Parts: sequence; C-alpha cells; structure tokens
Amino acid sequence: MADENEALLEEIKALRQQVQMLQSREQTLVERVHSLEAQNEAQVHADQEIIQQERLRALEEMAQGVAHNFNNVLVGVLGYAQIIELQCNDEKILECAAKISDNALRAKDLVQKLNQSVREAGSQPLDRVTTLHTIVREAIKATQPQWQESAIARDVKIEIEEVLEDVPPIKGNPVELHHVLSHLITNAADALPDGGIITISTQTTKGQVALCVRDDGVGMDAETQKRIFEPFFTTKQDVGSGLGLSMAYRTVSRWGGRLDVKSSPQKGSSFTLFLPVWDEGSSNLVDSDEPRPARILVVDDEEAVFDVLKTALAEYDLTPFEEAERALGLFEVGFYDIALLDLKLPGMSGDELSVKLKEIEPGLVTVLMTGGDVLEEDDLMSAFDFHITKPFRFNELKGVVKQACEKRKITNDKRQM
Repeated sequence: MADENEALLEEIKALRQQVQMLQSREQTLVERVHSLEAQNEAQVHADQEIIQQERLRALEEMAQGVAHNFNNVLVGVLGYAQIIELQCNDEKILECAAKISDNALRAKDLVQKLNQSVREAGSQPLDRVTTLHTIVREAIKATQPQWQESAIARDVKIEIEEVLEDVPPIKGNPVELHHVLSHLITNAADALPDGGIITISTQTTKGQVALCVRDDGVGMDAETQKRIFEPFFTTKQDVGSGLGLSMAYRTVSRWGGRLDVKSSPQKGSSFTLFLPVWDEGSSNLVDSDEPRPARILVVDDEEAVFDVLKTALAEYDLTPFEEAERALGLFEVGFYDIALLDLKLPGMSGDELSVKLKEIEPGLVTVLMTGGDVLEEDDLMSAFDFHITKPFRFNELKGVVKQACEKRKITNDKRQM
C-alpha cells in the first residue's frame, strides 16, 4: 500500500511539473504575442507617418504649381473687376464687380494658406520654450469668446479643465504653439454641440512633453481619423479652409515632435502633441556660421502698421501682436532682440508694457512708435531706448531699428564678458 501511495505521489509530482512547464510556455507565448502586437503597432504607426509625409510632400509640389498658375488667373479676374468699378456707374454692376473682387481675394487667401500648410520650412525660428502653461492659459483666453458665445446661443455649457503637471522646457516656437493650441481648443468646442468638458493636460512621457486636448463630444470614426490631417479635409458643415489641422501637423513635425489623434464615435476625441524636450547642450537650430536675423516683437493694434513694418523690415523676423497682455503672456526670455511698441494699446499702454518686458528681460531693447509728439524729457520716454514718430519713412525706420539692434548686440556682448 505504501508503494502505491509513493507511486501516486510521484505521478502527481510529475503532473505538477508538466502543468508548471505548460504555464511557463503559455506565459512565454503571451509575452511573445504582446511583443509582436507592440512591434506591429509601432510598424503601423511608422508606415502611417511615412505615408502622411509622402502625401504632404506631393501636395507641396502640387501646391507650388497651383499657386503660381492660379494667382496668374486671379490677377486677371481681380484686375478686370477693378476696371469695371472704375469705368461703370451702374449700381447693380458695381455691386457684382465688388463681389467678384471679394471672391478673388478669398481665393488668393486660400491659395496662400495651402502653401503655408504644405511648405516644409516654417517661417518661425525654434527656441527654448519655458512658458508652456502660460501659453495654454493664453490660448484658452483667446478662444473663449468664440466657443462661449456659440455655447450660449445653443443654450448649452462648455467647461475647460486644466490638468497641468510640471514639465521641462520644450523646443518649439511660442507663437506657433499658441496658434496650434488655439485651433485644437476651437475644434474640441465644435465637437460639443450639446455641451461638455474639454480637458487640457500636460505630462512628461518617454523623454517628451505630452500636451493633450481632449473632449467628450461626438468623436470620429476610423476612416475620418486617417484623413484628419490632410489639407482641405474637414468634417464641419460650416466649411472654412480645412487647413488648420494640416498646418498644426506640419508645425509640430518641423519641431521634431508629432501630433496624434485617438477618437471613437460618440465617445470624444483626444489630440496629443508630443513635443521635444529642449536639449540644454544645444543652441538654436540656426547655423552658427550664418547669423540669424534679429527677432522683433511688434505690438500695435493697427493691422496696416504691421503690413508697413513687414515690408520695410523684410530682412528681420517680425512677430505681431494686437494686444499688450497677449504679447506679455507669450513673451519668451532670450527669444526677441528688440520690441516695437505702440503707445496707445487696448488694456495697457506701450510704456507700461515696455517696463514689464524689461522687468522680465532687462537686456531687451524697446522702441516707441507713436503718432503724437514726444519730447526727450517726457517721463514716458524713460521706459524706452528709442522712439519714432508715425508716419515714418522707411529709411528713418530702418535707421532706428539698426541702432536698436546695435544696442542689443552691445548688451549681449557685455553679458558674455
């Protein structure tokens, strides 16, 4: 009897070993399957990225040809419409000519946006961005009137929640990031016809900063997600240009980051910017052998003034703002070389803005632009390094800006000594 029990125990022991071996093999197979799934997911993502880049490169070539030929056609359309306006007195015909002109200008603007959306090189330089959370709050503030008014008109409620973790500085451009984020917030609000919550979050993940805009709205199907970053693709009934997400995608890609989307019908969408962390060992992306153009912050609430400055100072890198508070909120230390400031601005005067900017960055050189007479002994002049009176000649403006740039260079040289 003892021998039978011992034999039975041996069989049980052997069965246990077989079960353990099978469990080990099963675990190995599960891990292998998970590994293959992860590799497959990564490969699919990489293939999608390649397809998207190739598609955009093809669109870039097409856009250049279309823009050239289409703009030539528009010259004739707009030109003849203006000739009609000059030579005709019939009110109905003049009204039609004005509509032709307006539509021709809209077509010109659309072609320009197409070029911007598919152009490989961005116009804005890259730098160390430390004010990510400030940019988030400025984008919320800038878009709030639009989505809040729409929500009130529909008698629904839209709320924005911030879940912002401490993150390291990123490599990018504060102005472009503001535009990208503003567009994502506006899109999220549009996806909430019955109201809901938009959640904006930041965190550090896998050596990148993840900035996510999520809504609990209508969502998208898989086919729409595949096309969402294509130029001119839109799901909106009130169709605009359909270029916002395409431009956002190209902007973030140029920084070395990426823009991902996850969505399900009726379960909301999340757009995540994966932004590269600033490498303290690197400098600006501009070649050190070729000095970059001076970066000029322009704050003036007259659009015509910036158009003139853009033409007169074409050799410089200009960033415009219409509001002092917006310029202050997106100001980056070390990014701008000089600032051209109007005196009378909404909400804050130019001299107040100059003082605040210099408190943030004492080396910033500020230039007052004013339409009134200003004496050197005026108290407000103490807030500025230079001033120029409107209207000004191009040569006069260039001379003042050149002096400001030279002063900035001297300041920088003293800092490095």
